[in-house]
Amino acid sequence: MTQTEDFTQHDANVKLIMEAVAGLWPKFGPKGMPPECIVEGAIRGAGAVLLSLGAKPHDVAGILDDMAAGFRDLDPPKLRLVHSRASQA
Repeated sequence: MTQTEDFTQHDANVKLIMEAVAGLWPKFGPKGMPPECIVEGAIRGAGAVLLSLGAKPHDVAGILDDMAAGFRDLDPPKLRLVHSRASQA
């Protein structure tokens, strides 16, 4: 498998999980769950998975730092697209 194929598979896996997490909003939002709680719960759950598999807290924090940097640079149209898709259900 080439590095490009690895990234392609990784991106497909990430998209699958991203869509699953986005699906939490239509399930819990109408019941009064604040979206920030859904996001925080998803992040904490992901961190717990990594820690249970042997990752060090510093490494998990590094992943979150990288993700935060990506969100700071994300252009607003992509944010609206994700938001509008999650709110359609």
